[in-house]
Amino acid sequence: MKREFSISLKIWLSLSILVFGYMISMVLGFVLGQKMELRLNIASEHLFPATRQSQLALLAFKEQIKYYDDAVVLGEPSFIDSAEYKANNVRNALEVIISLEGIPQDKKKALKKTLDRFNEFTASSLTVYTKLSSFLDSSDNFEGYNTSEKDMLLRGKAYKLAQDTKDLRIELTNWSNEFADLLKRELADISLSTMRQRYLGLIVFSLVVVTALSLIAIIVKRSISRPLEKTFMLEKAVEQSIDGIAVSDLSGKISFVNQAWAKMHQYTQSDLIGKHISLFYSEEHFQTDAIPFLKKVEQEGAYAGEIRHRKQDGEEFISLMTATLMKENDREHTRLMAVARDITIRKQQEKELLEAKDNAEAANRALQESLEFIKRTQQHLVESEKMASLGGLVAGVAHEINTPVGVGVTASSFLEDKTKVFSEKVKNGDLKRSDLEKYLGVATEASSIIHKNLNRAADLIRSFKQVAVDQSGEVKRMFKLKQYIDELFISLRPKLKRTSHQVQIHCPDDLAIDSFPGVFSQVITNLVFNSLTHGFEEKEEGLITLDIWAEEGDLFVIYKDNGKGMEETTLKKIFDPFFTTKRGQGGTGLGMHIVYNLVTITLGGQITCQSSPGNGTQFSIRIPL
Repeated sequence: MKREFSISLKIWLSLSILVFGYMISMVLGFVLGQKMELRLNIASEHLFPATRQSQLALLAFKEQIKYYDDAVVLGEPSFIDSAEYKANNVRNALEVIISLEGIPQDKKKALKKTLDRFNEFTASSLTVYTKLSSFLDSSDNFEGYNTSEKDMLLRGKAYKLAQDTKDLRIELTNWSNEFADLLKRELADISLSTMRQRYLGLIVFSLVVVTALSLIAIIVKRSISRPLEKTFMLEKAVEQSIDGIAVSDLSGKISFVNQAWAKMHQYTQSDLIGKHISLFYSEEHFQTDAIPFLKKVEQEGAYAGEIRHRKQDGEEFISLMTATLMKENDREHTRLMAVARDITIRKQQEKELLEAKDNAEAANRALQESLEFIKRTQQHLVESEKMASLGGLVAGVAHEINTPVGVGVTASSFLEDKTKVFSEKVKNGDLKRSDLEKYLGVATEASSIIHKNLNRAADLIRSFKQVAVDQSGEVKRMFKLKQYIDELFISLRPKLKRTSHQVQIHCPDDLAIDSFPGVFSQVITNLVFNSLTHGFEEKEEGLITLDIWAEEGDLFVIYKDNGKGMEETTLKKIFDPFFTTKRGQGGTGLGMHIVYNLVTITLGGQITCQSSPGNGTQFSIRIPL
């Protein structure tokens, strides 16, 4: 009776303690709950918006950079506007974070610095990427040509922006990660505190209810059940492992193998118990590989390496094996455990990979050699085209000079004959006044003819000499553009005189520039030849107009002809190397490509072409002075 009372008393006492502990936990939970509610409110109103806005800022910045890249690659100015829109998103997101009251002042100051750097970056990016987009929009291939100082400056700015992009991306990523970490830590702390609050009553109750019997139960469970469970799980893991596992004593007698080891060597598990480990190696490899391997295990306690095994049918394979000495009850080493994995397939793949790598390297070397050959060939063709153009001028000027020189020779020969007759009359004393007057008239007329034709030939030679020198070498000098172009068209007169085409040049007489006259000569010559060969192919009376003026530090050249124009497909490829509509008729496809490179690379300018069928062609050139 007393025992039952004692048990009942203990039960009621335990229940009372449980109820008391539960009430205490409820009170603590209420107090702590108010605190957690305040922290959760701060997190939801400040940290969560900051995290969200920092992630939006990072995402918008990445999209901004992508639009800049698209603007450069695709040459679409609309991508610049899209990038600016994304920049505003980044700016707004950062300003929202700065305006949050729950953000520490030191972080707000750092965010303001980030915002200032971003604004500077965006302002610089708008200028550089707009110029770079316009610069690359009309370009298909810049490889292999030198760039001007301004192009290099633009590329340098682009490279600087790339570095700033990387720094800003890292900085925005750090802000995003920092606010995310702050939010995660705060939420984790709130969650942990909430969990502590929820289980506080249970913990108090458990601490009160735990008695000697529960302690005994725990001890029994920890002393018997868990070790048994651990042993069972370990045995199951070993048995189901994909790696072969074998255990032997130090003499090499096998006491255990798992299914993977037996299957690896084409045996059953029961076949291998009690056998010696030499069964898995040929006699040669056991002496050369296995025994040295086991000695290293004995010396170091554990060793790993590749070793060759033998299957039951005699086939050999390579495994990656790890062997370890085992102790029993902290005594000396009594057993050896080996873990092996068949790596035959991996070794074969490595071999194939090395062969593939060697083949790829050989192919890459061959490709590089081919590319170098193509570059050299293309450069040679470009130079050949330049010299061919100069050769055409030589032939035309030579033909043009032939006429005044021939007239001069004829007049001098005629004068020589008349002089001989006059001398004979003087020598014989038969000279009359009429003979003297007649001879003086002939001499005066012949001298005038000779003088005029020699002057004409000298003008042609002087004009051609300057143009030829300029075209054969790129020397920068100060020259008057109108005078130089007039001399150039004197050299081109043989090409134009056989046609009814007209040329109109509108350029200020006093416009002097410090540039490469030979480049201007080559550009205008190729444009004229292009008009004569293609634009006026079906036109007898064409008009070429050349408008030149300087404005705000740039030189503008507008070249127009009223020829047959071009289709859109031809217009898109006008500056491509080796593109020609006269394939097989003497066209190389390098004339307009040379013009493009001379304008964009040598002169550092821009060139565009507008044309449509029946409406002629216009080339617009803009060159910085």
